[in-house]
Amino acid sequence: MKAGILRVILILSIPVLLAFTSGCGGAARDVYYVGGETAKSLKRLVTPDAKPVLKKKILITPVINNSGIDKLQTDQIMQACVSYISKDGYLVVSTLQKYEDQDQAFLTKPYGAILNPAYVKKSGASGINILLACIIQPVEVTKARKGIWPYRKDTHKITLSVSLNAVDTVNGTLVVFEDETIGFKSGLLNTDENDKWLPDSNLLQKNILDMTKKLCSSAIKRLRKIPWQSEPVVEGDNYVIRSGRDIGINENTVFELFKKGEPAKSGAGGQYFLLGEKTGEIGIRSVTEGSAVLNIDAGQSEISFIRVKQPVK
Repeated sequence: MKAGILRVILILSIPVLLAFTSGCGGAARDVYYVGGETAKSLKRLVTPDAKPVLKKKILITPVINNSGIDKLQTDQIMQACVSYISKDGYLVVSTLQKYEDQDQAFLTKPYGAILNPAYVKKSGASGINILLACIIQPVEVTKARKGIWPYRKDTHKITLSVSLNAVDTVNGTLVVFEDETIGFKSGLLNTDENDKWLPDSNLLQKNILDMTKKLCSSAIKRLRKIPWQSEPVVEGDNYVIRSGRDIGINENTVFELFKKGEPAKSGAGGQYFLLGEKTGEIGIRSVTEGSAVLNIDAGQSEISFIRVKQPVK
């Protein structure tokens, strides 16, 4: 437990990324910074050690592929992610089949992608809690000489890296970063072009699928620990949640109310807010399969964020 909390503190006390990024500095242009007050409250606001009360809606975005394998293979990898993540009963998975044209400008190669901040907010308003992406990094092929003269021969090694990243749509923070790197010396094809060697794409896909399964297993454990939270939408006099019975909300569900906390500014001028001071608790006025109305009028009190209340043990 302590190790898990420490890991989260280390991740979120450094620049917080409004991004799907590999962790390589040159790729992240739109970086959000938060201060020390955030780190002090991480245990309360990020990783409670409790069974999930509500299901979380996860939107899996297209695979960010920098490895050279074809679209059919990346589609299979995305479907594998969907299959693995969907096995958890507390995660409701949907998929984004392609990025919109306005999002393409936010994709940075070769190391990752910066997600359009407007799309993050739009996804949150539609009821999505987490955006998740698989990133396949460029394949590295290195050449070395093995053995002693006159029996020395050339060898080649493939280095393959895959990461799985998840962004919280409420505050734009990178809440899951799992990565895996492997090296192997088989499956190279000689192109006969200046002794250029390329990895066999079928072998790459097999290894990526194996890595993806392992990454998804680790990601699920972390996604379960992230508490359900949302930014309710004002419709007339009501505060509306874009989820309902489909994620487990019922007439007895209680939500904690929070003010806007510390701002997180980006170099591009965008701004997000983290959860601030708790101001109270509220129940549900009405609930349907896909939405719920909080038991408070929109003009009665300003609500920035809500979080489902954990039951008392």
